[in-house]
Amino acid sequence: MQSSSSRCDRREQLATSILTTTQKALLIRLGPWVDQPDEELPRSGHGYRPGICDSALYDSTRGWWRISLKVALAYPYAVCVYEDLTRAIWEIEHDRWRRSTSRKHAGRLCFEGRRVQAGQQAYVEFIGQHGRKVPATRPDGRATFGAGSPIAYWP
Repeated sequence: MQSSSSRCDRREQLATSILTTTQKALLIRLGPWVDQPDEELPRSGHGYRPGICDSALYDSTRGWWRISLKVALAYPYAVCVYEDLTRAIWEIEHDRWRRSTSRKHAGRLCFEGRRVQAGQQAYVEFIGQHGRKVPATRPDGRATFGAGSPIAYWP
C-alpha cells in the first residue's frame, strides 16, 4: 500500500496542466501544517500536510485572512493552493462570511462554503484530475501572489 506522502508526491508529478481558467476565485496559499489549536473556528491547526482530511483542509483554507469583504464578495470560489498546486475548491456562501472576535485574529475574516465536486465545471477548471499548477503570473502579467500575500485574486 502506498503511503499518503508518496500518493501526494505522485499527484504533484501528474499535475502537468497550468491554471488558465478565466473564472474568478480567491486562491488561498497554505504553508506546511502547524499544530495550533483555534477554538474560535474551531480547528486543531492550520496549513497543509499530506493525507489531510477534507474537514481539516476546509478549516485550514477558510480562515483567518486579512481580506476586504467588499472585494471578496466579487469572487464566487475559494481554492486551496499548496506548493503552487491547486488542492480543493469551495463555492463561497457570501452571506456567511464572519469576522473574528478574538484579539489573536483581530480584523481577519473566514468564509463558509460548499465543496465543489469532481465533474462540476469549476472543479474541472481549477482542479482537474490531479490539481493545476498555479503560474507565477496571472494572464495580465501581474504576479499571482504579490508581496508574499497568501491570498491571490484570480485571474
